[in-house]
Amino acid sequence: MGKVQDLTGQKFGRLIVNRYVNNNQYGKACWECKCKCGKTTIVKGNSLKTGNTQSCGCLQVEKATKHNLSHHPLYGVWVNIIQRTTNPNDKEYKNYGARKIKIYDPWLKDPTGFIKYCERLPNWNIKGYSIDRINNHGNYEPGNIRFADNSTQMKNRRAYSNTKEKYIKFLKELMVKLKFLVPLKLFKKPLIVKFKITYDCYISESDLKN
Repeated sequence: MGKVQDLTGQKFGRLIVNRYVNNNQYGKACWECKCKCGKTTIVKGNSLKTGNTQSCGCLQVEKATKHNLSHHPLYGVWVNIIQRTTNPNDKEYKNYGARKIKIYDPWLKDPTGFIKYCERLPNWNIKGYSIDRINNHGNYEPGNIRFADNSTQMKNRRAYSNTKEKYIKFLKELMVKLKFLVPLKLFKKPLIVKFKITYDCYISESDLKN
């Protein structure tokens, strides 16, 4: 496995590592883990080592049940956010966790704070409104979440998409100008990283190959 630290057999919370799976598209080692509850899940190595992921999700469910929150209308919202930001197996992970979008750390392991915060926001219990990030590049955290209707959310997503397309076009044009001066493999990765930080817009290598 090269430089990948072997975690096979190690225990992290309720998880025991079965085997190395692969490195994801962002170079992060992923591991198949068996949870105490019997379920199998794929987890990034750094999530195991930092303690951000300690179960297949059953731990969060138990904590919510303990606080009598599992039947709260916002509990399902919280579970969905956890899944799409931390679980590589989730179908929406590519749009959230893979883009480095996270949930506010105090909300990660216990829904109580998340639910109390959301209950203070306008429209949280109004039909046709759902959770939305004000800054589409930002995290699920205090000050950056609201409950908005579909029209508002579509405008927000469209603004992000237009911004990303504009910067991809700029990068492609810049790469054409530079490729005769500097070998592509020497400048492409640093350029993408700098660009990502400067504009807060995640652009992968595959975007530049289209």
